[in-house]
Amino acid sequence: MNTSQLLLDYMDKLQEFFEMIDYYVDKAIELFHRAKEWVEKILEYIKQGIDYVVDAIGGRFSETIELPEDYIFV
Repeated sequence: MNTSQLLLDYMDKLQEFFEMIDYYVDKAIELFHRAKEWVEKILEYIKQGIDYVVDAIGGRFSETIELPEDYIFV
């Protein structure tokens, strides 16, 4: 009886330990999702800033623009 009670207590403690680990893993996953959202927002703000600067200085190069390098024959 004493041994069985000891094993049951050990199993209860082990179950509590695994539940605690599961809880912390769930919290870590939640934090990583939040961090991912923050990084995506930061990257979107940076992209908007780059687009603003590029538009302010004249826009992006178009494929139809002929550069002097196009006329160089080797």
